[in-house]
Amino acid sequence: DDDDDDDDDSSEILTLADREIEDEEVHNMKKEEGRHQAVVIEKRKQFLISLIGSLPIMFLSMVYPYFGLEEYELRTGLSLESTVMWVLATFVQFYCGHVFYRGAYAGIRNRSLGMDVLIAIGTTAAYVYAVLLIMLGMFDHDGDGSSHNSNDHGNKSGQNHGAHFFETSAVLISFVFLGHWLHALAVRRTNGALVKLMNLQSKTAVLVIPENRINEDPLPVDSISDEPDSIFDPSIQAYTERVVPIKEVSVGDIIKIIRGASIPTDAILIHGTLEVNEAAMTGESTPAVRIACQPNALKENSAGVRAKRSVLLGGTICVDGVGFAQVTSVGSKTALAQIITMIQRAQMSAAPIQDFADRVSSVFVPIVVFISILTFVVWMLVLYLTAFPEDLLDGNSNITLALLFSISCLVISCPCALGLATPTAIMVGTGVGALNGILIKGGETLEAASKVSCVVFDKTGTLSIGRPRVQNFRRIRSKLSHQTRSEASTFCDMDDDVLLWNLAVLERNSEHPLAEAIVRFVEDSIPTYLKSNPLAQPDSFNAITGKGASCQVGDHLVGIGNRSFGEGLGVYLSNETEKILSEFEAQGMTAVICIIDCEICGVLGISDVIRDDSRATVLKLKEMNINVWMVTGDNRRTAESVATKVGIDVENVVSEALPVDKVDVIKSLQREGEVVAMVGDGINDSPALVQSDVGIAISGDANHKVEIAAEAADMVIINQTHSVWTVLVCLELTRLIFRRIKLNFVWALLYNTCGIPIAAGIFYPLLNWKLEPTLASIAMALSSISVIISSLTLKLFVPSKFISK
Repeated sequence: DDDDDDDDDSSEILTLADREIEDEEVHNMKKEEGRHQAVVIEKRKQFLISLIGSLPIMFLSMVYPYFGLEEYELRTGLSLESTVMWVLATFVQFYCGHVFYRGAYAGIRNRSLGMDVLIAIGTTAAYVYAVLLIMLGMFDHDGDGSSHNSNDHGNKSGQNHGAHFFETSAVLISFVFLGHWLHALAVRRTNGALVKLMNLQSKTAVLVIPENRINEDPLPVDSISDEPDSIFDPSIQAYTERVVPIKEVSVGDIIKIIRGASIPTDAILIHGTLEVNEAAMTGESTPAVRIACQPNALKENSAGVRAKRSVLLGGTICVDGVGFAQVTSVGSKTALAQIITMIQRAQMSAAPIQDFADRVSSVFVPIVVFISILTFVVWMLVLYLTAFPEDLLDGNSNITLALLFSISCLVISCPCALGLATPTAIMVGTGVGALNGILIKGGETLEAASKVSCVVFDKTGTLSIGRPRVQNFRRIRSKLSHQTRSEASTFCDMDDDVLLWNLAVLERNSEHPLAEAIVRFVEDSIPTYLKSNPLAQPDSFNAITGKGASCQVGDHLVGIGNRSFGEGLGVYLSNETEKILSEFEAQGMTAVICIIDCEICGVLGISDVIRDDSRATVLKLKEMNINVWMVTGDNRRTAESVATKVGIDVENVVSEALPVDKVDVIKSLQREGEVVAMVGDGINDSPALVQSDVGIAISGDANHKVEIAAEAADMVIINQTHSVWTVLVCLELTRLIFRRIKLNFVWALLYNTCGIPIAAGIFYPLLNWKLEPTLASIAMALSSISVIISSLTLKLFVPSKFISK
């Protein structure tokens, strides 16, 4: 007894520890969202503070001279206006802009030069040059003044013209901060899908406490499934209910769900019928009907469909009905939490193409610094060694004009947009995928999926629904079947209802999927007969693996199996029987014979049901020039029949394949240069999913298969309405995302490649084209904004619609 108590205490401690971990993970999710918001606020603050210093400088430098007012000199060569601009520029340069110096220092220390280095060099050069000009004007008013006085503003002195560079450094810093603020806003917006999913989590739940368990701990689902008498029935049991915080809900608790309420956590509906809007989780717009299923039915093969239809996902909305459900998972174990975690991991991962951007950035900055210095040197040589036209100097000194071109080169070349090209597209794209029932694990998966040239489908559970069904039943009455009684006149004239009843008595003792299909067929065919004649328990049940099963039901020997099984019982297969067997097999069905007392009384044709969207998906993939294969463990005839129905070429079918054979098929296609996507159910197809370039798992039940499928697959489809068609949508989306990444690179490099020659002044002598540092900073900001807007347009993605024919 003491040991049992210790075990209970240990279990309770583990449960509490798990709950603390789950609460911490939820807290971390909310903390991450809060961090994004804090970054936005911080970037906005930096921009506004720098703008407070930059606007007066812009006014004094660009507007004030046009008023024609006389300058007030504090001392010879130093005006009040220059002093104000100097003070404000110093504030912006070193107080607001200290982040660039800190980033540049860290980059140089780590040998990773980036945008901060360019901004620090460019703004510092402009600031220092302005200070030098003012100081030269103070100590030698006539020294450099002559070269400054011929400008557009006749009353503007030489030292004030030097102060013009304060405007360059301050405004440049302000525009960079503006770009950072817009970037932070974009990152927060790209995270919108994740935020929407997090907001689906209900904060409270209506906890139901049956009177006989008011002071007891929640009963685990596994325990309840073994004790049917303890299952809660609100129609006959008294109970109390109260609203509790979601963190107080445990596995095994019973919760009440009412119309319009958000389902607080994953659960099994045990009483009532609900219509549930699962659009936010699976992308399905039509509300799903959920019917009650007792927890112990989950372990019964015959109740598999009903059990699946009773699954409730936390975060979905009950649009109609009232029901009672038992909690199956909480916290980080829920489907919603797992989906959020997968999206977070995907958004934090980088696509291989990002390596290209990183390599470009790593060499781009040193090259730009070199080009900037070269621009300064070349222009100094041109200005001092040639008769450069005075009108093109525009009132600037030789060194001033050369420095303007040099600083403009530094500013226009900032590679910040290049760094945004990939991550922003991945963030938006993975969010769009989640809203369409597609979970993408990372950037590497996106890039590989965009290049897929071959899709390999598993059959069972993928192209088909994975649940065998009796498609045809033929009675055999008029032919002799026993080989030793070929001249006799006995026939299998048993009534249809009685025959089906005997078959159900036999097959309900088997856990084989085909047996489950036969039992369902009988239940649907003779419900009235079964009410008055419940299924009995047979005697001497005997199953032969891969062949069939038999038992004694009263005075009759009942058997169901394949040809080999019949031959083992000494049963004679007539020509009519052989013809029916061949006919069913040609249609892709598994044909089994029904035997009563060594007489063949009928033939059942059983096959998996092909999904209604399988053929349309295969044909559409072919239109996209994607090679389509099917690999299955079924026999050749069945496999080829299914392939023909869905539009797959027979030569692209591999049948009777074990898991290792599926891997070999994937490897063979990869050796031929194909980029292969494997589509399976994520459990028995795991080796092939791992071997393929892109593993896509179709999750038949988003409640318990997401975690399993995620281990092997790169993508998980949780849209259960048209899951095969969603594979097509998945490939369309990844191709669009990757095209958008490439377009982002175009936007990122367009400003640089077109702007650097203009900023360097190459066209200035001929076309009088000159890019001031201020305009260069605007162009740099526009480059980042263009990339962000390009990524955000992914939210306009409209998936191809499946039209049932």
